[in-house]
Amino acid sequence: MPSRKKKTERRVHKRFSAKEKTFAMLRSDQCSLDQIKRMSMGEIACAVYNSKPATMGQIVDMSQGGLSFDCIDKACPGGDSLKLDILSACDKFYIGRIKFKPVHELKSSDDPALSPIRMKKQGVQFVDLNFKQLSRLEKFLRKHTKGEMPRSR
Repeated sequence: MPSRKKKTERRVHKRFSAKEKTFAMLRSDQCSLDQIKRMSMGEIACAVYNSKPATMGQIVDMSQGGLSFDCIDKACPGGDSLKLDILSACDKFYIGRIKFKPVHELKSSDDPALSPIRMKKQGVQFVDLNFKQLSRLEKFLRKHTKGEMPRSR
C-alpha cells in the first residue's frame, strides 16, 4: 500500500480567489505612468499595455505575500528592472510598481490539441511593500476578491 505524505502548508498568509478580469503585469520600471491618479481605468489599462509589459495574465489567487497568475509561456527577462502591477478593471483598482521575486512556474499541458498557445502559471512573492502598497493590497483582499481559499492538506 503506497504511503501518503502529508503536505505541509508553507504559506504564511491566507490566499484569496481573484475575481475575473483582475490582471498582473510584469513591466519595466523605466516606463513612467505619471498622472495615473487622473486617468480612468481604461486609460490606465491602455497606458500599462503601451508600456510594453514583459508578461501579463489573469490573477488566479493572491495574498498579502504574493500572487499567482496565468500567462503565455514565454521567456521573461528577470532582474530588478521589472515591477509588478495589479489591475482590476471591474473594481477600478490599480497598484503599481510592486517589487517581487519569482517563486514558481508551472507549465500547462504541451498538447497543442488542448491549447494552441502554451500557457504557464507564474507565482511571485512581494518584496519590500511600502505602507501605501500594503494598505491598498489589504483593502483589495477584503473587498474585491471572491473569498478565502481553503488551505492545502
